[in-house]
Amino acid sequence: MMRDFVDGKNFSPILELPAKKAIPYEPARWSRSPGCYQLKAALGWYELWQITKNERYLAAYRQLLNASLASHGSFLPGCHTDIR
Repeated sequence: MMRDFVDGKNFSPILELPAKKAIPYEPARWSRSPGCYQLKAALGWYELWQITKNERYLAAYRQLLNASLASHGSFLPGCHTDIR
């Protein structure tokens, strides 16, 4: 996943097999757009780092975490109400 899903900036949500080519993003469909939706899967990298102490796993997790935090404002658009 670290190698095949990243396009240099984003982690693609879906790959076309067997070519492992990212399908085009569809901003109107959360499941076909990069962002915080892949963060749960990336928790596996964090767990692998905890077990192996291999810094590659921690770096990949942090990269996706940072990208997710940066894009959280567009997560499930449509509600503009400030809920308190």
